[in-house]
Amino acid sequence: MEHAWARPHDKAIGNLQRLAEDRRNTIYILSGRTTEILESNFGDFRAIGVAAEHGFYYREPWDPEWKTQKNVELLDRTWIESVHKIMQSYTRRTDGSYIEVKSVGLVWHYADADPEFGIWQAKEMQQHLREVLRGTEVEVITGFGWLQVRYRAINKGTMVSRILGSMLQEPSFVLCVGDDRTDEDMFSYLDDNLDPTKSTVFTCTVGIQPSLARYYLRHSDEVVNLLGSLTTNELRSSVSSPEDVKTAIL
Repeated sequence: MEHAWARPHDKAIGNLQRLAEDRRNTIYILSGRTTEILESNFGDFRAIGVAAEHGFYYREPWDPEWKTQKNVELLDRTWIESVHKIMQSYTRRTDGSYIEVKSVGLVWHYADADPEFGIWQAKEMQQHLREVLRGTEVEVITGFGWLQVRYRAINKGTMVSRILGSMLQEPSFVLCVGDDRTDEDMFSYLDDNLDPTKSTVFTCTVGIQPSLARYYLRHSDEVVNLLGSLTTNELRSSVSSPEDVKTAIL
């Protein structure tokens, strides 16, 4: 399953690690992957904070303990069985599709299915699930080759709120990069909640696509180059004095 092994470029990780070793910086990787997958990929990079399942679970920089944004025991999980059965019915009729089971959500992947049939099935399932889940605390979202059911109140945007809230002062520089539908929650939160007179914010989507991000990078190599420029203070020093910079990179 390709989804289980997607990870940033090694050079990008190296640049993030160098940035994270400077205690003025706060670096996080926010992902939809499970804690087990992220721990196996990034467990050695303790200076970097990590958030799994779109921020439901998170591990702060320099802290080995995983925490949750909300107590799992307090969640209404009665919807999971019925949604799983619906997804199974679509999986049986859609060759190349499969279900990813998370502790607090379900994802139906169809990127390897026939493109037209997969999209048609996803639209039909989305409508079906929205009817079934009306009035619950979960929502149905879609992206390129996937459909996910998740808790509405917990996403990458609420995780960014938690990260910035834990900082002693509002950062003077924020870089937030993403290439996925779920990253739009981060871009939206930053646009709505950071004071532009105090923080210089760069929100970037990867690939030319509709997005709430203010900027775009054409491909992952440009992400690597951008992070490389940050390690030499090229970009941050053009914003303010390097000695004063408190940076958050997400």
